[in-house]
Amino acid sequence: GEEHLHIGDKDLQGLELAVNNLIDRMRESFQQQSRFVSDASHELRTPISVIQGYVNMLDRWGKEDETVLEEGIEAIKHESEHMSALVEQLLFLARSDSGRQTLVKEEVSLSALVKEVYEESLLIDPRHVYSLGECSGGDGTVPGDPTMLKQTLRILADNARKYTKDMDEIKFLAGRRGSECFFSVQDAGIGMAEKD
Repeated sequence: GEEHLHIGDKDLQGLELAVNNLIDRMRESFQQQSRFVSDASHELRTPISVIQGYVNMLDRWGKEDETVLEEGIEAIKHESEHMSALVEQLLFLARSDSGRQTLVKEEVSLSALVKEVYEESLLIDPRHVYSLGECSGGDGTVPGDPTMLKQTLRILADNARKYTKDMDEIKFLAGRRGSECFFSVQDAGIGMAEKD
């Protein structure tokens, strides 16, 4: 709760303040730990689902089809590397007092990133119809952290899945409008109130 110690004695006011500051710091630490556990489970859910999807695919068809085998092994390697990077970021956030994330900037093709998350969505979620839109403005390449951008896309896709009825469409799009690059995940879900 939000309770503090109230002694009501002026001589013990310093002690009261010290104890209340300790309570506030403990409360903040507990909230940070709760957020970390929540973030960790949310961020790791998608790569684990992708790995499970490819393992199931390999189990069904990979024994006879070498192409499927190679594709599955490559995807599992990629996703385990992604999970490793996520774990490092989450541990960094847990240790960090400031909560700031170190970004690794490189040139990122938003179209390639969106295509990757679109393909993994097809693999892990048969309950929705996914489409990949074409943008007339061409590919958008931006300086950015590919892991963080991919996490953002996965969060948007995960939210779209949660709030979209079965067999409704979820559309991925990336491109350029004038000098601005963008990506989007559009769903047919319940929407949000303007104030939110």
